[in-house]
Formats: sequence, structure tokens, C-alpha cells
Amino acid sequence: MSERWRCFVAVPTGDALRMALANAVEDWAGDPRLEGLRWTDAANWHVTLAFLGPTDPARIASIESAMAEVASTHAHAPMHLRTGGLGVFPSPGRGRVLWYGVADPAGDLGGLARELQTKLGLDTDGPFRAHLTLARARRPPLNLASWLADAAAPEGELVVDRLQLMRSQVGGGPARYEIVGSASLGATANV
Repeated sequence: MSERWRCFVAVPTGDALRMALANAVEDWAGDPRLEGLRWTDAANWHVTLAFLGPTDPARIASIESAMAEVASTHAHAPMHLRTGGLGVFPSPGRGRVLWYGVADPAGDLGGLARELQTKLGLDTDGPFRAHLTLARARRPPLNLASWLADAAAPEGELVVDRLQLMRSQVGGGPARYEIVGSASLGATANV
């Protein structure tokens, strides 16, 4: 059996947003109510649009082609989306994932995600919630309701101007991400 890569398509986080959020996370990490969280590395922050899971490396070129085709449509010009707010999946009382929100009032980012998922043959039935994963709970889930009531997240902007095909390598510590493909929004696709 050939090696399979764990892949996803994401929007990268810009430097200004990453720095502001990293400063906030540094402050939050000392709060004893958050001791059960494993914080993600700021260098890895992104907004996932399509999770591909185990992928045959021979499919990478076709995935890049699909990304370029979706990114090049006139409906997907670069976007500037407000960010801010915190939330927890599945709920504040049973927290497994602490996230930072991305506002998508017109649904443009969600539309991009669904179009990309459709083009890649993925399920589009579930809701799309634009977010950056900040931390994951170690076992068991945490009650983060009181912390959320007190916490204030920095506001910022996510510039959505490109898609990145990422390879995630897990095991032996935090996940490591490698960019294996990219497509600029609004650019003409070479398909």
C-alpha cells in the first residue's frame, strides 16, 4: 500500500492577525481554568475550507487543479473579513475545541468552501463555521462557560486572497504542516 498524506485546503492567517491573537493566547494560557487545554502553534493557525483526510499523493495535481479552477471564478474575488469572538465546540459546558471566530455575514467564505468541497467530491451537508482552532481539550471535555463570559478576544481582519493545500504530519508532538499547493483568488486558472 502506498503512503497516504493527511491533507486539507485552508486560508492562511496573516501576520498582523496572528501576532495580535498570539499575544492574547499568551495571556490566556496562564489562566488556571484553561489548564486542561493543549494550545495550537500560532504558526499553524488557518481556516480550514475542505478536509480531505488520507490522500494518495498521486491526487495532489488534480486537487491543485480543482483549487485553481474554484479560486479563479469571478464570484471568488479576494475578501477582507472581520475576526473576533471566541467559542467552543461542541458547547461551552463540554468544550473540546476553543476557537476564534471569522465573520462571514454575506456567506462568501462559506460559499467558497462549499464550492471547493463539491469540486473535490466531498460532503457539503454539514454547516460551515469559519474559525481558527486555538486549543483542544485533553480528556475529559472542559467547562469553559465562565471563562468565555470573562474573555475578550482581539478584533482583526482575515484577508482571504489564496487557498493553500496543506499536508498535516501528526505524531511525535504537535502537528506539522507543509504547503503542497496554492491558488490565488481571482487569478486565471491554468487547467
